[in-house]
Amino acid sequence: MNNKQIFYNIQYVSRIIALFSLLIGTIILISYKLTGSESVAIYGFYYVAIAIIINTIVLIILLIMFVHSYTDFKENLISIGAVLANIPIAILYVSLGFYGF
Repeated sequence: MNNKQIFYNIQYVSRIIALFSLLIGTIILISYKLTGSESVAIYGFYYVAIAIIINTIVLIILLIMFVHSYTDFKENLISIGAVLANIPIAILYVSLGFYGF
């Protein structure tokens, strides 16, 4: 497998991780709002902590790829944007969990 194929695989996986981070966070928030369960809130906070770690690692890898691969500038930016888009959404979800709708 050549470097270009590895870069494309990493970009694809990073977009899947970003999408699943968003979907799982949304499911946890909706579950908490429907049930009001404290245990769901605790799971949600653990999830946010784990998601921050995973998404930070993915972002660092994408930034390294961005520096090393000028030819795939647009693809790298799209992948980085997908990961970064989760930050304001996560902040919104945490604030909705604390303060409500």
